Parts: sequence; structure tokens; C-alpha cells
Amino acid sequence: MNKNALKGTLVVASTLAGPERELTLPKLFQVFQDYATENAEQLGVGKAVTTDVGKLWVVSRFYVEFKRNPKYLENVNVETRAGAKRAFVFPRYFSIDDLDGNNIIKASSMWAIIDEKSRKLIMSPGLDTPDCTEGDELPLPSKVHPKEANFVEKRAVRYSDLDTNRHLNNTRYIEMLVNIFPIGFLAKKQMKSLLLNYTKEIREGQVAEIYASDDFTYVKVMVDGSTSFEAEMSFVDR
Repeated sequence: MNKNALKGTLVVASTLAGPERELTLPKLFQVFQDYATENAEQLGVGKAVTTDVGKLWVVSRFYVEFKRNPKYLENVNVETRAGAKRAFVFPRYFSIDDLDGNNIIKASSMWAIIDEKSRKLIMSPGLDTPDCTEGDELPLPSKVHPKEANFVEKRAVRYSDLDTNRHLNNTRYIEMLVNIFPIGFLAKKQMKSLLLNYTKEIREGQVAEIYASDDFTYVKVMVDGSTSFEAEMSFVDR
């Protein structure tokens, strides 16, 4: 393992598992976020040189491929590593393997730095991360291809939805996504791939409007008339 990567063993405890007795999608993204935060500290680009001085890490895109979901009480190995910086974009990769070394989930993501006060992208944040890539990573996330979508519901953003950046946490979007699926949908369908684009933050008190395509392979979240989040998905039968 690359010495600059972060690796650990995770048990899918009851607080991480859902009705299908496996790691839920929102909890998976919580794991991704926690590992990314810890690895940023390890690489010297953590709280002391970001949050403490008015610079905030934000995720802009995610791409995930699934072979299966980790099961309830299963132990799995989780790894994250940074990619080579591209202008103002910081790639980050994730993988989850079973204890026999078989890969079950892979992900790639793109992160950036915004100014805490202006909420604008910092083009030259003055941060560098060592390239920890190993050559077997997924391609970086692309742009979601929009589809015709119908209004599903509205959701007000409350205090408990916020993170340390004081906006809707990226995992909360995932909760919105899974909660609009029809009853029994995830009991019949296993997610195969997931592409996410985060384009506009949502703050406390704002109201998110959620739209979905008829086949639920495309979801978007809008606020104040503009798109904040889009997701493109594929599924296989269980």
C-alpha cells in the first residue's frame, strides 16, 4: 500500500446497515467522507491549513461502481488515496475490498477549495497533496447527462442537515436520493453505478425541490430555480 494512502478495516455495524441488511448508500458516503478527512490530515492539507484559515474542502463530483454492497456485520477493508492535482481540482480515489482481497466497490471523486466568506472557488488555494495513485483507479467522474424528470417532493434544509461548512452535507443529498425510490425498489434492485455532480450549495432554511426520471436512473435537486445536484444511476436485479 502507498504510504500516503489511508487504509482501515470497517465492520458494517447496525448503525451502518439498512433494511436489506447491508451498508446503506448514505452511510457508504459517510465512510468516504470520514476517510477523506482523515487522509487530508495525514497529508498535511487538513483543518489547520483549510477550515482554520477560512478555506473549505468541497466535493464537486463522484463516480462509484458496485460489484455488491458490504453485508451486515461483515468486515471490509477501506482505502482512500489522493490523485495528482489538476489545476484547482484535487482527485481522490476510494476502494472497498472483502477480507479475501476481492474488490467490491470502487470510487473516484473530485474536490476543490472555496472561500468560507465569499463561497467562491479558490483557483490557487496554495495546497499540494502527494500523488498516491497506483494505476488501477476508476476514471474521474464526468458530467451527468440530464434526462426528463418529474417533480417528486420538497424538503426544507434544517440545522441537523448542515456540516462544518454550514451547508447541506454531501451525504444528505444521498439520503434525498434513496428516499424518493418507490417502496421495495432497493429490495429488488442493486445499484451498479452512480455518478454525482454537486454544482450549487444549499444553506440552512432553503427548500430543495427533488425531481426524478420515470425509471429513477436520473435525479436532480433544485434550489431557488437552479440545479444544485444531479445523479445518474444504473441498476441490476438482485
